[in-house]
Amino acid sequence: LEDYEKAAKALEGIPAAERSGDLAAASYVLADCLIRTAPARAEDALQDNMLREKLLAAAGLLDAFVGANPKAEQTPDALLKLGYCHKRLGIQLAPGNERNEALQKARAAFERLGNEFKQSPLVGAAALERAKVLALQGDRGNAINALRAFGNDPLAKSPPAPLAMIYLGTLLREQNQPDE
Repeated sequence: LEDYEKAAKALEGIPAAERSGDLAAASYVLADCLIRTAPARAEDALQDNMLREKLLAAAGLLDAFVGANPKAEQTPDALLKLGYCHKRLGIQLAPGNERNEALQKARAAFERLGNEFKQSPLVGAAALERAKVLALQGDRGNAINALRAFGNDPLAKSPPAPLAMIYLGTLLREQNQPDE
């Protein structure tokens, strides 16, 4: 029903210790609710704090879900969302160790999805997000190389391939390589 606040309250009623077996997906769904109710952007300190709080909580829930259910049907999506949470946290943070750590965790989640779930339809999205994280880390050369992989199969057939090519063009222009 897209009432994420109400769903989150109901899911928070399930004790963390009982979120296993048939209730294992409770952490995954609760994390999804937290991500969806997080502010789109933080325009003041209150929203920044709320965004960080929700993203950190969601990341913790997703990390616990993936750790407890490494082969579950939802694990690839959980890894994508985990990387997304860490990436958004890294964007919010000032340059420094904390930001680098958040971006490294995001990159690791995206790489894990690509390495462990090669047949997942989310591999293309993970590859695109990994390239964006590389660019955020200042590694534009490797980001460009990662995006060039979208010119070949199997990534060329993935849904985010057009977005990857647009982002590749943007990075190439930033590197004064508009012809390429």
